[in-house]
Amino acid sequence: MNCPTCKYANPPGATHCGMCYEVFNRSAADSYMRSVRRERLQAQRQPPSATSSLQPVAREINDTIKNIDWAGLFRGLWGFVHHYRKSMGIVFAVAGVAILADFLSSPAVRFSAYGSRLTYSFKNQKKTKYLVGLQTNVKIWSERQGQLDTPIDQFQVDNIGNVFLQKKDNSKDHALITMTPQEWIEIIRRGERTESRNIPLDHPTLAPMSVQIDGHGTLVQRYYRFSPRLAKSLDFLMPSFPRGTVRKGWAWTEPVQWVEMIGDWKIFWGGDLRWTVVGQANCGDTTCDQLEYQADLQPRLSSVPAWASGAVRIVNYHGTASGLALFDAHHGRLFSNSFRYDGMLRIPISDLSRIPRTLRVGRRVRGPGELVFDYKSRIEIHQP
Repeated sequence: MNCPTCKYANPPGATHCGMCYEVFNRSAADSYMRSVRRERLQAQRQPPSATSSLQPVAREINDTIKNIDWAGLFRGLWGFVHHYRKSMGIVFAVAGVAILADFLSSPAVRFSAYGSRLTYSFKNQKKTKYLVGLQTNVKIWSERQGQLDTPIDQFQVDNIGNVFLQKKDNSKDHALITMTPQEWIEIIRRGERTESRNIPLDHPTLAPMSVQIDGHGTLVQRYYRFSPRLAKSLDFLMPSFPRGTVRKGWAWTEPVQWVEMIGDWKIFWGGDLRWTVVGQANCGDTTCDQLEYQADLQPRLSSVPAWASGAVRIVNYHGTASGLALFDAHHGRLFSNSFRYDGMLRIPISDLSRIPRTLRVGRRVRGPGELVFDYKSRIEIHQP
């Protein structure tokens, strides 16, 4: 016979299934009792209901709430407030003033609400130290009719120095701030060769210079002679800012000029910096005003090597220039300034045969052409 549970084919007369051991010919009473025991076993294995376990707790909480004398509680609270109303008013007023003062003391809130004043402050004769970095990376070659004539030179020059700003002369109407070097190092890299030397502090390119500010801390005038080291960094160490309060989005223009030595070539740079106040940023332990600027530059030749004298006159410039400065308005001084100007200088030359044999690769070529300077320059100012 076939098992009613697993359908296994059992031999005739079998009392139970040979596969699942189901007992055959069980009475109705036995089957009923077996199903009852199975249900009881399943009920015992099921976890108790969470709702049923929480019902006593819920009833206890509900009884406690019903037994509270809400009217008496409110009367007692109102009496306490009424009795100590003056003291509580003072406490809440002091707390409110403290919260408001803390909110308004935030540099971001003050800057958004009141703006900032970009004024210099040198309250005593203490020296302020800055790290100055000047870098020029240049590659020079000549071209004839738009084609390469000869490579000429490729090098990188790094000038790194420590300088001091210090107030010397002071009155109600003005103050004189001097800039003096503490040490200066020049590093020149050509291919795999590197040369480093200390520049003497009495070198003409490290001559001290000064800046005059008025009684409100606004820059009035700079006093210096052009040089490719210390004087080059002065415009970026003490920029000229507008009078009064500035806010985010305000813009102004500042004229700048400096000289730069590229090998034996002396380039005079002039132009305008277009400043914009963009917001605030962290600078050390305080918050500084963040300023961005773009530069419109125009170079011209100040002096040239002897072999190019009389053969070159003008210079054509194609490049970009921009910078980012952080001004610490709380202490009244610049925190950092990073300026980068990259591009190409193209200098027409009347005769390519002027290029010395020591700089030329290949045979000498006669006729007009161009000298091309592919350069990348940086000016970095930081408070250590």
